[in-house]
Amino acid sequence: MRKLVEIVLGPLPPTLLILPLVAGGLVGNIIALFAIAGDPGFGNGNQANALGGVFWQIVTGLCVMAGLFALWLVVLVDARTIGSNRVTFAATVTALGLGAFQAVRWLQIVISHDPGYPLTTKLLWILAAAGPVLVAAGSVPRLVRAVRQGDT
Repeated sequence: MRKLVEIVLGPLPPTLLILPLVAGGLVGNIIALFAIAGDPGFGNGNQANALGGVFWQIVTGLCVMAGLFALWLVVLVDARTIGSNRVTFAATVTALGLGAFQAVRWLQIVISHDPGYPLTTKLLWILAAAGPVLVAAGSVPRLVRAVRQGDT
């Protein structure tokens, strides 16, 4: 039952609500990156600024996807299995941290831009992002305990 609750509160909402948007945004940003890089009409400073902005959006999208993948991993795979390999453990905890950072950052943007977003939009984003952050935060101590138990 706990696993089902973790799935419903954790990775399921962002998989259904956020992943399609992030994936579409990544495709569009990768196309924009090549279009900007190949456009001789840009001045050097303008091209660098545009490339930097698009590159940052790509990095942000990849952080979200890595965090979501790690969230599914910690919900579906036993903590001892993840903790038994230090590289898998480090990658999982890092991806969870990156994903949680992006989720909290986005929640801060949505909530603080009042009256920019209607209440229903704010509630939708809270549903899609707050639960996964809490599940991720709760899974890290389990992973750490699994690593410590494996060391003894």
